[in-house]
Amino acid sequence: MWDCVRVFQRSVEGLSGSVKEMLFALSRSRQQYGADYHVVKQNGHSVLVWSVLMCVMILTTSSLQVAFVRRLFTCPSSSNTHLHTKQRA
Repeated sequence: MWDCVRVFQRSVEGLSGSVKEMLFALSRSRQQYGADYHVVKQNGHSVLVWSVLMCVMILTTSSLQVAFVRRLFTCPSSSNTHLHTKQRA
């Protein structure tokens, strides 16, 4: 009878050790999940900031290009048009 109790006690101890290992692995997994969540959250913020900066840079560059192209094709003002007209005698 005592052998049966010892076998049962050993199996309960083995089961208890397995449960402790499982809880440890679960705790470690949750910690890793939390760390990964914070990394993803920070990366998302960084991507947002860089995207906004790139959009501002693109808009600024486009505005400058439009300004330079308009300046390239501007006609002379009306005060300078007398140079291009024929003079009458």
